[in-house]
Amino acid sequence: IILEHAIPYEYSHINGLTRYYRWDYCSEKVERLQDDVLVEITQRQSRSDLNKHFVLLVPTANHPYICRNYITTFKDDNANLPRFEQIDYVIDVTSAEKWVQKNQTDRKMNKNNKHGENGTGEHKSNKGNLVSRLLCSISAAQDLLDTAYQDKRVNEKRVFNYDKKYNSFIVFYFEGETPQNQYHAFHLEDEREINKIIPNSIFKILAQKFNL
Repeated sequence: IILEHAIPYEYSHINGLTRYYRWDYCSEKVERLQDDVLVEITQRQSRSDLNKHFVLLVPTANHPYICRNYITTFKDDNANLPRFEQIDYVIDVTSAEKWVQKNQTDRKMNKNNKHGENGTGEHKSNKGNLVSRLLCSISAAQDLLDTAYQDKRVNEKRVFNYDKKYNSFIVFYFEGETPQNQYHAFHLEDEREINKIIPNSIFKILAQKFNL
């Protein structure tokens, strides 16, 4: 699912004089890298215009990088002094989730008067439509927002989680490109809204995680 819409990396733009290497700390050896994912990540991380983090998924405990909890690479373009790059890697879903939570842009929970807080204070008038409530406190919602899931292929503005205290799914809505990176939230109290609002990919993750 993750790689379904991935864009193949093109190496044609790389200068022919540029070479990529991996430094193996334990064996004290340098390994020449060919056109593989380590080359791609090294190239991307070395670009000063990309303020992003990258992680390598190694789906097995038997891999050549076990010496450290990260991989050390560098590129030599025959013009500049080589600079080491640290490439993080994960081997399972749990460690991948922890890495994402650590490196993702901070999300800030914002109170929205339409949905209230602690199950009260929501707008009663919404053109006759049901107003969804935020059943928990803002601080509790912040904890859920920090570990919420998103599928940008389906919706770039919504992230989702499950609130065990209220046995209810919670939806966080992105309020727009602001320095605060703010979201507001509401719980899904109507079961008919679950299939309508939550992407199937996210529902499967939450159902498995919380044994729903």
